[in-house]
Amino acid sequence: KAPSGGEATVTADSVARRLAWHIDQLAEVVSVTPRIRTHGSVVDVILDLETSPDVDIPLKSEEVMAVTRDVIEVQMGLHVNKIKVNIEHAPYPDTM
Repeated sequence: KAPSGGEATVTADSVARRLAWHIDQLAEVVSVTPRIRTHGSVVDVILDLETSPDVDIPLKSEEVMAVTRDVIEVQMGLHVNKIKVNIEHAPYPDTM
């Protein structure tokens, strides 16, 4: 509910676009594809993340989850139910 007593709804696409923009800004993130399921104001998030090949997976996962929670809960006023991060490494560059 909006403070004015009205109501605002946010589409899953809007959540996905905003998340993609913020997560794409992170170091070592090559690309991100968010998949969002909404249940009223509750959101499930699956993030397919491509990272540079030498990324610290636990550290990057924590950073991505923190950004996801901030964007959804603080900036958009929704509630995160669960976040799943699927990480795929970009290939190492050829040294030949």
